[in-house]
Amino acid sequence: MAVVVDASAIAAIAFGEPEGPTLTAHLTGETLLTPTLFDYELANIAWKKARAHPEMAPAIQAASAREP
Repeated sequence: MAVVVDASAIAAIAFGEPEGPTLTAHLTGETLLTPTLFDYELANIAWKKARAHPEMAPAIQAASAREP
């Protein structure tokens, strides 16, 4: 089944947020569709997280650079 996901859902998975494992379970095996601006939205989330938590910036950058 095709599922449209937004950047906040994928960010929760990529950045290890508490709801990440639940989202992973729901999305595993699905065909994921993303909005046109998805990459920009995800980069904006990463930027905001890095600004709010500078000590986590290297981990945030590494999570952002991972291939799916």
